[in-house]
Amino acid sequence: MLFKSLIDRFLGGRNAGKSSKRNHAQICKPSLGKRPDLLHAVLRLLKAGDSPSPSGTQLASGGQGHRAHAESVFPALQILQKASVPADYLPAVRLSVFNLAGSPHWHIRDMAARTVPALFEYQDPLETVEQILKLPLIEQNTLHGALLSVRYIVRVSIEDFLNEPVQAADSPMASTSSCVLRTLQNVFSCYSGFFHMFYEKNQCAFTRASYLDIINDFGELMLVRSDFEGKSHDCYCVSR
Repeated sequence: MLFKSLIDRFLGGRNAGKSSKRNHAQICKPSLGKRPDLLHAVLRLLKAGDSPSPSGTQLASGGQGHRAHAESVFPALQILQKASVPADYLPAVRLSVFNLAGSPHWHIRDMAARTVPALFEYQDPLETVEQILKLPLIEQNTLHGALLSVRYIVRVSIEDFLNEPVQAADSPMASTSSCVLRTLQNVFSCYSGFFHMFYEKNQCAFTRASYLDIINDFGELMLVRSDFEGKSHDCYCVSR
């Protein structure tokens, strides 16, 4: 309760960081660099819940005791979703969150994956997706965590794109809108290029479905924005 009160005070309550426009939320984001005590508490929680495998992307398996121990990272993940991390600490924080995204427990994977977009918000989405998908995704839990992370990154990018008004060709903002559109198209092309690896060769129905979930997100975007034309590698014609 004490730590929760500290979170609410630092983040300004439950609704802090929420905005209809994500750029506004970024401007208002509190920095952990200004609260070294809270930053080190976050790092301790991540270290306590993070037990990476040799691949560096999976949480070691365990029973109910391990699950309860791993869940202690939830407050840290909640903070990381709404506060910025100093650049010097960002690589270590990213690694810890990626490790948690390979947890054997679904809700821990999901919570960690939801945190990933906040840790890469100033990096090109295409670069981030490529980095994630090129990790050694050997175990199904690790693959699922990676796919969840990509899906949340894609959702944020699509939301940003849809929040941009459609610009006339002669508008001064047309080039910016075109850049966002091109980035999304490149992300879709990159992602669909893993169709053979993560769908056709994959024997796990659960992660196969997770792969298609992202394809469906892009498909829904095509329905609402006719100017989005992704190169699909023929993968969106596949049903579950």
